[in-house]
Amino acid sequence: MNPFGSYLRIRRICTYSHNYIDLARTLTDQLVTRGYARKVLEKTSNRVLRLDRDKLIKYKQKKMINLNKSILLKMKFDLNYIEIQNDLKLVFKECFKNHPLLSTYNLKILNKTQSNIGNLTINNVKPESLTTNIHLPKKCLLKNCKICSKFISSNFIKLNNFLLPLDLDVNCNTMNAVYAINCSLCPKVFYIGETERKVSVRIREHLRDIINFKPYCQYNSVVAYHFNLKEHILNRDFKFYIVQNELKIKKIRQDFENSLVHLFLKLDFKVINDPLKIKSRYNFHVQI
Repeated sequence: MNPFGSYLRIRRICTYSHNYIDLARTLTDQLVTRGYARKVLEKTSNRVLRLDRDKLIKYKQKKMINLNKSILLKMKFDLNYIEIQNDLKLVFKECFKNHPLLSTYNLKILNKTQSNIGNLTINNVKPESLTTNIHLPKKCLLKNCKICSKFISSNFIKLNNFLLPLDLDVNCNTMNAVYAINCSLCPKVFYIGETERKVSVRIREHLRDIINFKPYCQYNSVVAYHFNLKEHILNRDFKFYIVQNELKIKKIRQDFENSLVHLFLKLDFKVINDPLKIKSRYNFHVQI
């Protein structure tokens, strides 16, 4: 990050000097927490303050985007799918090339704006929210929730060099979801599941199966068997992610679950789902 460029942008945005001073001080505090030297930052801030705002950078006339005959699609930006925009446009063209109306339209994709210095200077977003509170799922409002204590609030699962994006608008009360159980002692072991009920209800069933595990009983679940292996401790090792929600159609949830199973296997992770149930439930193999 170039501190001079950041101060320069604030100077361009702020009409009055006192507004620049206030926001530059806030930016300085943020950069200090990242390891920058305060004296150097203050020197840079004062240097930018003395510049003539009208002569900083000439305004560039933006090109007008013609949205006639365009269908707008808003989506989250994800580095894992950097080429997805071109792929979607090609699919759109191919699917509707013979349509009497849509064949004359183009697909226009709009990426959701990411948090940046503009949020701090224009939208007046609190600085701490730029670094800690955004882009993470929030746990439920129930104090000392035992399910939330095992819920990993993250925006992705790191699978070797691949980042699997997670839905953000979720908590333990989320319904119609696909979830992933992971073992802290065996970080490459996952169980993929789906439920139309609240995730908390399904996770409680898994925990109950683990606690009531009986050796050599044919009715033990695969999750209960794994977390009763030697050296495994339930409260320490059991954790889960919510991968996707709002999948209200059971077949779609099951297809998504199956896709995740094949993805994890493709990336050399161990999936402890019952292979017989997966085979009987699906009649196709997903290529990753």
